[in-house]
Amino acid sequence: MKLKFIIVLITMYVSFFSFGEVKEMVFVCEDKEDFPSVTGNSNELSKVNPGVVVELLLKMETVTGIKITIKRLPWKRALESELKNGSADGLFLASYKKERELFGSFPKKDGEIDESRCVYSSRYVFYTLKDSEVTYDGKNLHNFTGAVGAPLGYSIVEDLKKIGFIIDESSGTDKDFEKMIGKRVNAVAALEMNGDAILSKNPQFASLIKKLEPAIVSKPYYIMLSNQFVAKNPDTANKIWNTLRDIRDKDLNILLKKYF
Repeated sequence: MKLKFIIVLITMYVSFFSFGEVKEMVFVCEDKEDFPSVTGNSNELSKVNPGVVVELLLKMETVTGIKITIKRLPWKRALESELKNGSADGLFLASYKKERELFGSFPKKDGEIDESRCVYSSRYVFYTLKDSEVTYDGKNLHNFTGAVGAPLGYSIVEDLKKIGFIIDESSGTDKDFEKMIGKRVNAVAALEMNGDAILSKNPQFASLIKKLEPAIVSKPYYIMLSNQFVAKNPDTANKIWNTLRDIRDKDLNILLKKYF
């Protein structure tokens, strides 16, 4: 019994005193559903099943003793304003792009992006209407003209622009699907987990829209920390990414089963 008490004390000490002076952190995420990382279209978190990454961060709060506050904002504002100016300490989730280092920091090892500390990897895929003759061979869309719909500020936008696609940006994949049904775009590029979740919840969309294979690209997604936070707390920043990795390894698959 005495040994168990000592172990509890040690655990409390590690949790509350190994993260320096950091007592609370503010994280920002998108106010549109980014399934499964955050659910619902709102500036508030869902009361039930708020999202896989939300739950991972709340587990981190328990482990570290750092109070976590999560704010939902339009994506570009969250990344290019709140995170960049240090109003937010962290942001989820973002794929790595060199230019995003202007807005915040990614986990690195020996100066290179450390993929072992991503939250998970997700595929970008094309969606088209079921009566469309558009096909995708992994490099090119065939029988395709016009614009591709994609969410504003997502990394896939610049990727597709670089290879010559005209992109019609919107506030979210649900809006892109509406545009495609209305013949305003002829294909949609979206994160597969998000696009599939929208189709599963909307029978009208599902009856009209199909997914094309293969994937456009698969990317690891990270929790970013603000450059200001990392500069002030470099050791703590690494401990946070390490703690999130450990929680991910232990709990992510269990959480994903709950959401799928």
